Amino acid sequence: MNNLGKYFLIIMLSVMPALALDYTVASYDNSIIVGEDAMYVVTFVNDLNFTVDVDLYATNRGWDVRPETLADWALESITPGDERLVTIIATPGETVDPGVYYLSLQADDHVELTSVPLKVYVKVDGNPEYAPSVLVEVDYLEEVAPLEVNTVTLNLDNRNPLDLSDLQVHLESDLPGLDTYYDVPLGPLEDKQVVFTYSVPQYQEPGSYSVYAVFKRGGITFAVEEFIVRVTSSDPVLVQDLNVSSTLLSSMHILSVNNPGNDDIVTDLAIPVTFWQRFFSQSDGILLNSDSGYAYVWTVELAPGASADYAVYIRYTPLVYVAVILLLFAMFVWYVRVPVRVRKGALSITGNDGALQELKIAVEVTNLSGKPVADVVITEMVPGIANLHQHFDPGTLEPTRILKLPTGSKVQWDIATLEPYEHRIITYTLRTGLNVLGTFKLPRATSEFRHKGKIVKSYSNVFRLDANIIDE
Repeated sequence: MNNLGKYFLIIMLSVMPALALDYTVASYDNSIIVGEDAMYVVTFVNDLNFTVDVDLYATNRGWDVRPETLADWALESITPGDERLVTIIATPGETVDPGVYYLSLQADDHVELTSVPLKVYVKVDGNPEYAPSVLVEVDYLEEVAPLEVNTVTLNLDNRNPLDLSDLQVHLESDLPGLDTYYDVPLGPLEDKQVVFTYSVPQYQEPGSYSVYAVFKRGGITFAVEEFIVRVTSSDPVLVQDLNVSSTLLSSMHILSVNNPGNDDIVTDLAIPVTFWQRFFSQSDGILLNSDSGYAYVWTVELAPGASADYAVYIRYTPLVYVAVILLLFAMFVWYVRVPVRVRKGALSITGNDGALQELKIAVEVTNLSGKPVADVVITEMVPGIANLHQHFDPGTLEPTRILKLPTGSKVQWDIATLEPYEHRIITYTLRTGLNVLGTFKLPRATSEFRHKGKIVKSYSNVFRLDANIIDE
């Protein structure tokens, strides 16, 4: 070959794509017992740039691996991009033991030798009596919160040909929702996924809980898988509802609280009251005054799911009682009061060197009622050390009678009628025979009249005078 031919061959090989014979395997029956046939469909695809012939070979000790059609041992003229389907039969010999086998089918396209693997499960005729072997992988969320929906996934793989059609998987735990079981039939060499769904109760106490996946066959436990689930604390939020109900003279403030979480809550609660309400309120709370005002305060501790009520009662009935008492007292005073009032005082005083010589007295008589009062008699007692001056000022009411007594003089004035709210002033003058030193006292003046069919008396004040304060 000349140099030009060599260069041309090198170029052709360099641009030729690296392709090969491709294949796919579909298993239709690869779980058998001795004496049965496993069947596969192998699809060969020519990815080369030229037409190929493919020869098939199978050398597996103890197995008879062959095409279903003998002519398929030699696949002729597979054009580029074309595919050819071949059904392969695999029959175990009498000496083949139960287990998993990887058979080999060789395909020679005269460019490259391709090995096609064929996986087959050989079961025992009947269920073998030996210990189960199940590989378990647990997939779960380690931290969970109350009321959330969670899953536990068990990936199971039967590692031997034992038929576990009666397999039960029990979940056992102190955590509610994870105490259940499932029937999980598992065939020889089969793998399966089991999903448990659960939710943690609202008030479940925070902490770590052990969960056991217990595997039973025929009611007998043969394997246990443990994993830990931690329940987290919910937000410590206290639900509060203040309800105020009022009537005419009272009101009731009820604070209802509830702990919706799964952990204890310790906090202070308050029901506010006004400055005036505190005087009429009752509660088992502590009344405190702060910058925000007065309030009844409780320190409470609520367990998960617990609720409680706290109350403040405000009653204004004591005010009503006081008002009624005052009203009754006013009515009593009004009913029993004397309609005629008598008051006595001095109009002028005459004396010398601190000694009393002459005194002018005024007696004021007033009708306090809205009705006329008839036959009013005013009586004044003049002590023996003083004499009534018989001369009376013009316009004043003169005495009706003057009666001398061993202890002094009794002076009376008769008033035929006192009109409603009428005001009368009676004046008279007293002279002392001797100079009076010290305190001079006049007894009470009295009024006597008929009121509501009875004789009623009223009295004036006692008049006292200190002679020492008199100047000339």
